[in-house]
Amino acid sequence: MIGQEKERYYDASGKLIWEQNPALRSAWDHAVQAADAGLSAKLDQWSPQWNQAFSAGSFATMPCPAWMLGYIRPGRRGRQGQVGRGRAARRRRQLGRLVPGRAEGREAQEGGVRADQVAHRPRAADQALPEAGQLPSATGAIEKVADAKDPFFSNAPIGKIFGDAAKEAPVQVLGVHDQNIAQQITNALSEVERKGTAPEKAWSNAKKGVENTIG
Repeated sequence: MIGQEKERYYDASGKLIWEQNPALRSAWDHAVQAADAGLSAKLDQWSPQWNQAFSAGSFATMPCPAWMLGYIRPGRRGRQGQVGRGRAARRRRQLGRLVPGRAEGREAQEGGVRADQVAHRPRAADQALPEAGQLPSATGAIEKVADAKDPFFSNAPIGKIFGDAAKEAPVQVLGVHDQNIAQQITNALSEVERKGTAPEKAWSNAKKGVENTIG
């Protein structure tokens, strides 16, 4: 949800605003509600346990920005080779569903326009999206992949899904400590999810964590 916002932790002047940002607090509240409702698998993304559950189809759905396509396909990083087509089909149906937090936003939103993903050149972009899940950062190149489809995801029109999402995505304000702040908030949400810590207490813990980390 925060990946869909223009301002997250800093404003355009470089001022730290995460505590006062209503969009961030709204995302926090939604995440807390999801945890309270039992809608989380309680796994740290990219951890060995998460990878194992991913390959076994142990959780129902996950956000899928463009750069996750290559990660999901069979045989990537040694995790998916044994996954049956039935499980793959269940995953394929998730592509292109809406994401909470932005009206009519798509799951792909935060994979929108990232200069490090690839492909300013339209010719390179023709192959980058279908083969590696890399959405081009240049507008002209995005148009070049508009007709791209992916056989693994039931020939979903990935070019249109991700291209439309990129057009909706804002140009984000990034700050020097974005990653540190995000990690402290993630840690605090894990407290709510796994330990039953009260949300306000966890938010306070996140604030202390940020202060200790960045000063």
